[in-house]
Amino acid sequence: MPLARASTCLACIRRCDLQEGAAFCGAYRWTGESIENLSWGQVAEWSLDTIEKKPVHHFRPGTRVLSLGTWGCSFRCAYCLNADLAWRREAPRGGMHRWSPAEVVRRARDLGADGLAWTFNEAATWLPFVIATNRLAQEAGLYTVLVTNGAYPDEALDELLPTLDVWRVDVKGVTDDLYRELLGVPHPARTVRDATERARQGGCHVEIVTCLVPGHHDGWESLAPIATWIRDALGTGTPWHLLPFHPQHRMRDHEPFSLDVLHAHVATARETGLLHVHAGREGSRDTTGGWRRHYDFRGPGGEFARVSLDRETGTVGFVGDPELLDHVFAACGEEGTPLSFLSRARCG
Repeated sequence: MPLARASTCLACIRRCDLQEGAAFCGAYRWTGESIENLSWGQVAEWSLDTIEKKPVHHFRPGTRVLSLGTWGCSFRCAYCLNADLAWRREAPRGGMHRWSPAEVVRRARDLGADGLAWTFNEAATWLPFVIATNRLAQEAGLYTVLVTNGAYPDEALDELLPTLDVWRVDVKGVTDDLYRELLGVPHPARTVRDATERARQGGCHVEIVTCLVPGHHDGWESLAPIATWIRDALGTGTPWHLLPFHPQHRMRDHEPFSLDVLHAHVATARETGLLHVHAGREGSRDTTGGWRRHYDFRGPGGEFARVSLDRETGTVGFVGDPELLDHVFAACGEEGTPLSFLSRARCG
């Protein structure tokens, strides 16, 4: 594996020495001679989505991506939307697809996708596979999107960025305390911003997402440094998506983030000079006509889930709390969506 120095994994900023112990994410091991990527080609989730779902709103709008994810993550976000995959340290039993880079590209083209998006979990856990697949995808005329926490060392960025077209990064805050308390990350928050600046300098289209968490983002003062950084380091045309927190995973006892405060933050962000500030995922059901339909759901405790249906191909995308899946199926059936589309085996 090229993303290594002897027994030290360089796929993320944790730089795990695998001779001293297991990788934090569980996806790499030391064989005695080299580091092996255990999740290579193990597709745990996939779906065909519009690029806007990532969310990416200002790169090839209206086009579709084949979204792929495996298991494991370099973070431990207390409010993780995909904790059933991201918090794993070994492959889930059953439901796994083993695809080669060439197979991913072939499937994307067969489905009519315009690009690939690495999402559902953090791509660091199968970074060698991501890089190899991206190279083939770009040769085939597909664009590539990374939905990421941004926590990559320079060695990984050297390999990754030349294969990327879009860097869609979560900037969760600016303080080290927030990254330690909510995300389980012992590294400086500045690391994510540094990597994002490198992505922009490397020619990637960049869009920023910040999830607004009660108790951490209630006041504008917590977001002002992010707004200033985006404006001054990345440019006023850089899109910023402000998403309201919904109770998930280990934060189910928290209230959803106030939508009134969300919209106030959006207005203030625009006043700083940012041209593209978007309020996202407000939790109400939304449908669009034509071949694509999206549904947003909230459970009794404010849990969030979204399902996206492609009526041309029958593919289904699901993200959110897995306990809401049966409710999602039932509600989509009531809307007249053929239940044959909604098999668990096809949910990405």
